[in-house]
Amino acid sequence: NESTSHPLFRKVKELQIEFKNNLPSHWALFISTLIDLATIVQIKFTGRSIYKARRNMRANIASLLQRTCCLTSLTIDYDSCIYNSWTAENICSMVPSHIKHLTVSIKNPDEIKLVLKRLPHLSSAQFRCGHTSSWRKFIEWFEENKAGSRCRGNAYLMSLWLDKTSVQSIEQKHSNKRIKIDGRSS
Repeated sequence: NESTSHPLFRKVKELQIEFKNNLPSHWALFISTLIDLATIVQIKFTGRSIYKARRNMRANIASLLQRTCCLTSLTIDYDSCIYNSWTAENICSMVPSHIKHLTVSIKNPDEIKLVLKRLPHLSSAQFRCGHTSSWRKFIEWFEENKAGSRCRGNAYLMSLWLDKTSVQSIEQKHSNKRIKIDGRSS
């Protein structure tokens, strides 16, 4: 097929898709015939319908993301988290390893821990959550487990900047075993 081998738009860097109504079942394939997904560096999915999405919607999003080899920044967001039906597990299963910057709505601050554990390649992340007063516990956990990284938040949003070198050195520190070798011959 001519359209799939030569997309109409070949130099698109940013893509924003707003989910207002039900989309056709093969919308991701259709987009890939229009746009060369290999050139996309930033995608933003918005709209209330995104969080009402069924499993096939998440599968379409994951499929689209897997075809975006240059993608580094991903936003999956809707301002009001009361409509959010996705779990951290859903999010982690969709986000490819080449994503460095993530913005996403979550149900509660505890889900951030799972996202950070499952997506160690992130350099920065923003998590939108309905009004919460429970950031304190998360901040304590973050400071204890992500040395060298920084966080800043308000009642609705937590921003994280992740220091990869200190996180890796902490993990290595706990996983290295000491072996004493005695150089004397018997």
